[in-house]
Amino acid sequence: MAYNYYARFKSRDAYRYFYWLDDYLESFVDKETFLPIKYSLIQREKKQNVDDLQLFDTKKLQNYTWYKRVKEGSNRDEKKTVYIPYYLQDSFSALQFVRGLPLKKGDLYEFPVATRANSWILKLEVLGEETINVMDKDIKAIRIKAETHFPGVLQKSGDIIFWYSADEMRKLLKFQATKGSRWIPRHTEAMKDAVIVTGK
Repeated sequence: MAYNYYARFKSRDAYRYFYWLDDYLESFVDKETFLPIKYSLIQREKKQNVDDLQLFDTKKLQNYTWYKRVKEGSNRDEKKTVYIPYYLQDSFSALQFVRGLPLKKGDLYEFPVATRANSWILKLEVLGEETINVMDKDIKAIRIKAETHFPGVLQKSGDIIFWYSADEMRKLLKFQATKGSRWIPRHTEAMKDAVIVTGK
């Protein structure tokens, strides 16, 4: 048995003349161990198409990856099998794994994450609780700072701030990525086990 999480990133119609995107992200996680089974990313954007598939064998501690990018002057098609550390998450299941942590103000967490056949340490700091507005609703949320190395949809661009609901569901509500001194907002609406993401 597995949990299935998915998200969609889609540009608003007003921005399609400048840069359009329609990306789909999905993870399957073992229900008993909460370790990843399968991760996939499909990016369809104005300047590139990307297909990223990762399969995890947590008994053999191996990650099977296939990555294909079609981009003018920079095409890639790679297949790799690499060893992975214990208790690893993929770059999307990691966001769901956080929901089960105590998340008390001042807490620090570190755990390994796999991205395109590379493993790295995700570092989190719980900054506290605050009220934020999402979809025209005021919601009490837990604010978390993450040091990330996500490629593709969540490119590394400094720290990322995540807000999770402060109730027992711990839904991912919103994130903001910094790029230098510029903030890039994204908002999320959680539906069952899925996270539907739309750009602002």
